[in-house]
Amino acid sequence: MQLKTYPTAAEYLTDNLKWLEQKEVLNSLLLGLALDNAKNQRDGSFYLSIWKDNEIQFSGMQTPGRHLIMSSNDLDQEEFILALADYLDRERITFPGLLGDKNLVLHAGDTLASKLGWKYEVVYKQLVYQLTAVKHNPPTNGYLRKATPEDLELVAKWMHQFLIEALNENDEHAAREGALRKIKNEDVYFWIDEAAMTMTCIARPTNNGITINYVYTPLEHRKKGYATKIVAELSSLMLSRGYQFCTLFTDLENPTSNDIYKRIGYEVVGEFRSIAFVDHYVN
Repeated sequence: MQLKTYPTAAEYLTDNLKWLEQKEVLNSLLLGLALDNAKNQRDGSFYLSIWKDNEIQFSGMQTPGRHLIMSSNDLDQEEFILALADYLDRERITFPGLLGDKNLVLHAGDTLASKLGWKYEVVYKQLVYQLTAVKHNPPTNGYLRKATPEDLELVAKWMHQFLIEALNENDEHAAREGALRKIKNEDVYFWIDEAAMTMTCIARPTNNGITINYVYTPLEHRKKGYATKIVAELSSLMLSRGYQFCTLFTDLENPTSNDIYKRIGYEVVGEFRSIAFVDHYVN
């Protein structure tokens, strides 16, 4: 086993891009972040891969302060996870948690708990969806509109509410920074019916796909079909621009959102877990 680390996203992608694209939908989070970071000389993220017989077995990245996003070939997991544990122990490297395929993350969590004493808890369970054609786009009053800088306060407010509801993260500053960045990149869309009824965003384009995220409808506008409409409309727009697929992540335990996306044409392609370490040493 050979473990390699990379100082930049560009160097990481030189080795890992083609391998990650073999499962482009499941790796859309990891790929999209790395491709975006490749614009920068150094971005402060941690990149690594583990090889055996000149073939990648495991690949991952961690943006500063976040979970390690993981991907593997599903073979010989015990061997490369032990190699990862040895490296982390030797270099005194810790992560807040892990994120990725359910089986991989839980196996890695158990190994790190056993070998390094890192106790963990499951933070959330997600389904990964892919859409290649919109099957349901209901007629709904209104129209799709891209957010502008004048919409900053509303976008920041709704992103903050989304983070609280979807991820249990009450970080108003992070929501505002995210809103500023996404509006600047022209990634935020509203469905307008006299006023803004719901919001969603595009994110993390890869060579063949793009992610839909931050789907948020305030309480007073829910159960009126606006979320279904904006996701269907924005997904159609992305496909018309040449993307081969759209992807999104949902809370496995939220039947309402999962039913909405399945009606539109999204199909489950994987299951993710996010775990947080609650008892390990500090760098």
